[in-house]
Amino acid sequence: MVWSLMVQLFFQIRQTGGYAENLALITATCLKITARRREAYPIKVDSAGSYQLSLTSKIDIGKVINFFSSSNNHPLYGYKFNQYKLWLTELKKSSRYSKIIDFP
Repeated sequence: MVWSLMVQLFFQIRQTGGYAENLALITATCLKITARRREAYPIKVDSAGSYQLSLTSKIDIGKVINFFSSSNNHPLYGYKFNQYKLWLTELKKSSRYSKIIDFP
């Protein structure tokens, strides 16, 4: 899975390769992070042959933070953890997200 290198005020995860297994993986990720029970958000293959999930709503960003902050889930390590901390810092500065999300 690849995360964007630039700090963006949305969550995006991509799985390369337009295979059915990759669609299942990205769909399961969507269901797990957003806690949706029945149906994931629409996920389509892009021009590079990758499946991509982008979450931008205040509620979904809050769910991403809750997911990665929960002790019930496997923690992030190394570079991905550093990216996540930088992303949280930028979200805290944002007028859109700073007042509506409980940050760890």
